[in-house]
Amino acid sequence: MSFSKWLKIDLHIHSVESNKYKANDYEGDKYNYSELKRILVKEGINLFSITDHNCINMELYGELIENQDDLLKENLNFIVGCELDIYDCEIYDEIFHCLVFFDTLDIENINKMLKELVIRGEKGYKYPNLGTIFKKFIDNEIKDFILIPHFNNKSKGLKDRDMHVKAVECLKRSVFNAYEDTNNLDKINKSFEIYSKVGHPDLPILIFSDCHDINVYPKRDEDEDKIPEFLSILGNVKHPFESLKLAFQDAEIRIGSDDLNYFRKITLPEDSCYIDKIIINKSVIGFSPYQNTIIGGFGSGKSFLLNLILNGKEGFKGNLLDSYGNLLDTIDTFEIITSEGIPRKSLYELKDRIDIIRFEQHEGIFYNSIIDENEKNHLEDKLKIIFPTLEPIELVDFNELIEKYNSLTATLDENITDKINYEHLFASDKFYKIKDESSCFEVVNEENLDSSELVEQLEREMELELFGIPVYTQKEKNRILETAKLIKDKNKIWNNNMSRYNKMIDYIDFGVQKFNNKQLKNNRELKGNRDVYNGIKKNLGELYNDIFELKKECMHYENKLSQQQYDKYKNKILLSSPGSYSLITSYKVTKEYTTINEELFSVKNMKESLFQSLLNKITNNTNFRQNKEDFGECLEKYYQDIFYKNFSEFKYDIQKDGESIMKKSAGEKANMILDIIFEIIGNNMAKDKQTILLIDQPEDHLDNENIDKSIVRKIRTMKQNNKLPQFIFVSHNANISITADSENIIIANKDGGCCKYVNSGIEDPVFIDKVCEILEGGRDALRTRGMKFSVSYLKDFAKIK
Repeated sequence: MSFSKWLKIDLHIHSVESNKYKANDYEGDKYNYSELKRILVKEGINLFSITDHNCINMELYGELIENQDDLLKENLNFIVGCELDIYDCEIYDEIFHCLVFFDTLDIENINKMLKELVIRGEKGYKYPNLGTIFKKFIDNEIKDFILIPHFNNKSKGLKDRDMHVKAVECLKRSVFNAYEDTNNLDKINKSFEIYSKVGHPDLPILIFSDCHDINVYPKRDEDEDKIPEFLSILGNVKHPFESLKLAFQDAEIRIGSDDLNYFRKITLPEDSCYIDKIIINKSVIGFSPYQNTIIGGFGSGKSFLLNLILNGKEGFKGNLLDSYGNLLDTIDTFEIITSEGIPRKSLYELKDRIDIIRFEQHEGIFYNSIIDENEKNHLEDKLKIIFPTLEPIELVDFNELIEKYNSLTATLDENITDKINYEHLFASDKFYKIKDESSCFEVVNEENLDSSELVEQLEREMELELFGIPVYTQKEKNRILETAKLIKDKNKIWNNNMSRYNKMIDYIDFGVQKFNNKQLKNNRELKGNRDVYNGIKKNLGELYNDIFELKKECMHYENKLSQQQYDKYKNKILLSSPGSYSLITSYKVTKEYTTINEELFSVKNMKESLFQSLLNKITNNTNFRQNKEDFGECLEKYYQDIFYKNFSEFKYDIQKDGESIMKKSAGEKANMILDIIFEIIGNNMAKDKQTILLIDQPEDHLDNENIDKSIVRKIRTMKQNNKLPQFIFVSHNANISITADSENIIIANKDGGCCKYVNSGIEDPVFIDKVCEILEGGRDALRTRGMKFSVSYLKDFAKIK
């Protein structure tokens, strides 16, 4: 079977038979089937009709019917037709010409009817009105026919002197399927401008050769200088009448021309690359470069075919292989033939040349609360989008802090041992006298820091006024007060620490003096005690330095691991906006902030700062949380839990109009994703970047209204603009297959464990009956689509509905 393809049409060709009703109307030689076929094939015509005046050429049509199979081999076919003179004062006040086409090959019946309709009288021929024509056709069981009158610029046509005013009235009172205008592109374009402005951009106006001399075909006659611009329709050459009827029902989509702006373009770019056909076990399935829709019952192999096209026979892995392994076993050979004629094993072989965008309605994004790393990679791969890159936080080296802590504990361990010796020394009478009892220790600062003057100056400063207006805002005054308080607090801490240190020195001096006094009292001279004294001095100096360095490192890491630093990372967001939507990356924070002090120590053992808590642990021999002893392990665990795990993993979001996709329902998510997909495709088309779109059951989360809005209208607009990718859908929805006018419909069927596939288009009546049986609402969609252009109020009602 064949899908809908562009067919070049000429449905207005005369033969010598026309001269029976109009003398000298046809000026050329008589021709037969063979000569006609040769001429039409040469001009690339696919669909034609011999339309003589008020009659049909029985001899020529007889040859055409007899040789129809031969014509089809040349991709050529015909519709039986004629050019009828009509006089109907309710339509028009003069005789006008109208092409009539019949959905039958019963030329005997047609010839009989025409003789009864056009009657020769004493004063010439009597021409029928439309009522008479309709009744005659119905009485003779002509079930379907097409009427195309001459119109506007065409001679013997329906027209008004002022068409830009009368166009709407003329269209509304007509009951025709389409209109034939003159073969003049300038006039046609002017007509289209008129009809488009008054709300009829889809008016089916046609151009034919109206040839009256086969010897000069495709010209009208030998006096004609210009070769006509033929139109094309989407259809199936095996079903010419249905193809023509469908083209009139959907002129914007199914009538094409590269020369007239109001028609869909029919020529693809020269470098177009698309799937031309697939071959499964030697069975060939053609693919349209436009829209292909795979339909079928549950378990019929629809999604399997989509995955087979994507991955090829060898590309099924993991879950995919688990799902389709049995069906895959039935495939002996599979290959894709592209438009270049090159066989390929899978569509992925083209990924470096074209964008392959794919999406399924059971994607994780519909069911998850966040877009994690796996889903992000999935979306990037399938939609060809790129989220901004956020770097993970760096690991922190705690060696300096650990070294200072270990150094202090080692120093204190030594001093405890020495303290026993010192007590023994000072308690014994047989040791030496310390000769110099004066203090040899350096005092860092013997005076307390006094910040009162500076604080008073700050307080005076914040009360300054200029012309009665305060220099500082209340917010700034608050900050000055905070600064003054900070200075006073820090001075207090300094003074307290220095007081403790100096008391320690005083205590040592007092001890030495007491010892010397005692020794002097006993009149004993001690010698060689300077080394002992110097050792005490050295140990105390080292202890002070270790404490000072530990405090410095503690403050450094508390700042580095502060709430402020945590919040800075937590609130960090990277955003890119490749279109009307935004892609967002942030850190995947799973654990709230706690200080390093809170994490390492229990409430009982925790002091105001990490430094104080560590001193408390050392002096009172307390433990870290959970009785852990290794300081380094505690630090690493804290950093991993609170910082690294929070800020080395990411979460992602997609926003449109400031709204997150993750806060929407499944249906709203589907709408947003489809909007983004079509925007990406539109951008690709604007850049002439080739794209193939594969979507599996897009209707699963959408109602018919949203299917129409998010899918059908967008596809139709792309077709009208001739800017579209190759679509491959899997769908149960009639609107996607029929209303969107899928050029190729593939029916999947499972038979004996094997999947079989057949394809055709909606112009194939037997095939479309099967399609309607499978698709929910298929008959209604086909019926709505089939309302003829002539019934204006019905057409308008359908658009509103």
